[in-house]
Amino acid sequence: MYLMPSIAGLISSSAAASLAAFTVLAALLALFLHWMTKSLVLPSAVFCVLEGGLAAVYFLKPAWLEGLFPKLLNSLALFGRFDNFVNGLFDISSLVYFVSVALLFVFFTCQGIEKRRWS
Repeated sequence: MYLMPSIAGLISSSAAASLAAFTVLAALLALFLHWMTKSLVLPSAVFCVLEGGLAAVYFLKPAWLEGLFPKLLNSLALFGRFDNFVNGLFDISSLVYFVSVALLFVFFTCQGIEKRRWS
């Protein structure tokens, strides 16, 4: 999370680079679904739907993908939002982001504890 702006600066803002990055994310999601469900049908269907949508956007409106992946990485940057609070700027969107991240990791913690309890 600390290096997100630096990583976003290294990635090209072309539509092809965003397509490649989102294809990798779709493949990782499919692998995660395969690992969770031990099925081939659901991950394959999810990957095909995501990749079909990405290909359709790339061929029909490539301007929508230009700079989208670096913009996504910059929006996930944790310390960029924290600097607003440090400098005395109260930003509601940053507050919602921090509360959402905190709730997400509390949920992950509860799931980990429940999994250990029933294992």
